[in-house]
Amino acid sequence: MKKTYFPFLLSAVLLFSGCGSVPVEQRITPEQAVTGGESRTFSKEFALEHRTDPPLTDQSSAYLTEDFGGIEGTGWVPIRFVDNDSFLYRERAEDSQNPWVCRYHLRTGQKDKLFPVQGGAGNLFRENASNFSFADNLGVISIKDDRIETEISFASWKQEHQEYEACDIVANPRTGKIALVDNTTWKCILTDFDLKEVSALPFEGVYRAGWVDDDNLILGAFDQVEKHQGSAVITYNIQDKATTKTYIGDNEVFVDPYRDSGDYCGFTYLDDDHGPPGTLGVVDYTKNKIIFLKLSNIAWYLNLQYNWVIAAAADQPIDWDVWGGTTEGTVNLCVYDAAAGSYGIRARNLSRPNGAVIISPDGRTIIYQSFSKNYLIREK
Repeated sequence: MKKTYFPFLLSAVLLFSGCGSVPVEQRITPEQAVTGGESRTFSKEFALEHRTDPPLTDQSSAYLTEDFGGIEGTGWVPIRFVDNDSFLYRERAEDSQNPWVCRYHLRTGQKDKLFPVQGGAGNLFRENASNFSFADNLGVISIKDDRIETEISFASWKQEHQEYEACDIVANPRTGKIALVDNTTWKCILTDFDLKEVSALPFEGVYRAGWVDDDNLILGAFDQVEKHQGSAVITYNIQDKATTKTYIGDNEVFVDPYRDSGDYCGFTYLDDDHGPPGTLGVVDYTKNKIIFLKLSNIAWYLNLQYNWVIAAAADQPIDWDVWGGTTEGTVNLCVYDAAAGSYGIRARNLSRPNGAVIISPDGRTIIYQSFSKNYLIREK
């Protein structure tokens, strides 16, 4: 299979990558780990559901759209809400080459500098606004009581363990477990940061992996990886080794799984450079379901946060040869509720987004960053 790095649907990953500094490597201990919930049980295949162009309702009268000037300057980018009142953002000071991750409190306007950007911002493992971890193929950052508790660079880890240089590293910062996806053998290896226990998972053709919770992995695999045939999603319990396998169609490939919720996982499901901007795969663990979502006239890639899908939609079909070459034009900010299946307009005629839009866990507040200004959209 051709190894393709599809755009990660979370803008934070793109913003965090490419930082050259290497953090100090530390071992994750149980005391440092962010605690998680109960393990899930997957007893059967996922049900497949295709949702195309659900009815769009105008909900904008129930929301206020205001200019947001709480963070001064142009060198900041929103990353993710960590609770309903606080969100993380990346800030680059004018006199510094190294950006920081900071937290902003909407009620008080308080700003907290948390840690310098080092990578490790793809998947969020959240307990509350003061205790959370990020993990991606670059590294792990864990915050406990507003302090850096764990900081690991996978670049330095791979230098020490060069036998895994061709592997993608999928870390669970709550447990210190990692899944290594080997891009040459298409196998997955389960181990920890100290390599005390190493075991190969009983699957062939694995090309992606993610953590459902502390005990369950979710994997993308092909029966025949060279031919891209037999595209499947697999769950594997590392404790009892229980396995489920769901075939999803060879043109609906499980690419780049990401999470910021223990109930949902987003992924890109078309096997090309990026897939159409109006498509998104959603794994709903609460209902043991995989949803293939397609929305029309999307001017910006769909982004799943918690159970909310954020969409910037044009009123008319988009001519990408024209649209892609300019920053002009307006969009409607729409939100799709993956749990309820409802789709609504939150704000009309906003200037076009530049890729950074975040929504609170309860879905009531949105920070929207455009090419020209920043907006706060909130429920009345």
